Amino acid sequence: MSRNNLIHAGEVLKVHGLDGGIIIRFNKIFSFPDTFPAFVFLEIDGLPVPFAVVGAKEYGENSFVVHLEEVTSRDKAARYQGCNVWLEPEDIEIRKYNLSLLYTGFSFRDETSGKQGKITGYTDISENPLFEIETEGETYLIPANPAFITHTNKKKKEIILRLPEGIFGPMNND
Repeated sequence: MSRNNLIHAGEVLKVHGLDGGIIIRFNKIFSFPDTFPAFVFLEIDGLPVPFAVVGAKEYGENSFVVHLEEVTSRDKAARYQGCNVWLEPEDIEIRKYNLSLLYTGFSFRDETSGKQGKITGYTDISENPLFEIETEGETYLIPANPAFITHTNKKKKEIILRLPEGIFGPMNND
C-alpha cells in the first residue's frame, strides 16, 4: 500500500516483554474511535508494511503495547524499534487539540512542491482549520489537515507535509 493513502500516526518506541510486544507512541492529536485498528503499517526500507494486530493495551498517555501476528519474540520485535507507524485514515479520529499550540513555530517542508518555511499561526475555522505559513517571503494559508501530515519531529520542531498540487498558487498568498 502507498503511503499516500495512509496517515503517519506514531512510532515504535521499544520492545515490551519477552513475547514480541512493542510499545507504539501515537501523535497526541489522534485517538481511536472504538477499538484499536486491526492492522498497523510499519515503515520498513521506506515502505509501509502491513501487520495484523492480535492485541493492544493502553500503556500511558498516547502509547499502547501492541502484539503483532508473526512477531512472537523479543528478537523479532527489536527489528521494528524506531519504525514509523502508519494507519488508514478510517482507523483514527482527530482529537480536539489546539493545533496552534502544537505546531506554531515549527519549520515545515512540503514534499509535493519542495517549499520550506515556518508555521507562524493557526486559524480554527470549523471543518477547515488552517495553518498560516511563511515561505520565501510570502504568507500562505494551508489546510491543517492531518491527512496532509506525513511526518513530525517534535525534538527538531519540524513537520513534513504532502499538500495537493497548486496550493501555493497566486490566489492563496496574502
